[in-house]
Amino acid sequence: MKLNYYCIAIIPARGGSKRVLRKNIRLLAGLPLIEYSIRSALKAISISRVIVSTDDQQIAEISRNLGAEVPFTRPPGLHEKAINAYRLALSLNPDNELAIRGMNLLEGK
Repeated sequence: MKLNYYCIAIIPARGGSKRVLRKNIRLLAGLPLIEYSIRSALKAISISRVIVSTDDQQIAEISRNLGAEVPFTRPPGLHEKAINAYRLALSLNPDNELAIRGMNLLEGK
């Protein structure tokens, strides 16, 4: 049973990693690591949509096959290690007022 409000789960998944190369698609107990996050989000009754944000085509393909949305691959400038959730939200919807307010707070405006 889904609830009456709209909640989006955004799963950031970079293709590169300094310590564990390609960790999001490495197998853990026979499944790609990202599959655990996607399955959990899809099962949650409070989540309306599951979106994977990635810079990697293989992660995007795996995510789509599991039922997550991958509307685009991340543009240059959003590949850094600690991706800013507000910047990601703005890239998904440039008119997102909550993300705009968050960015303004972070930037001291």
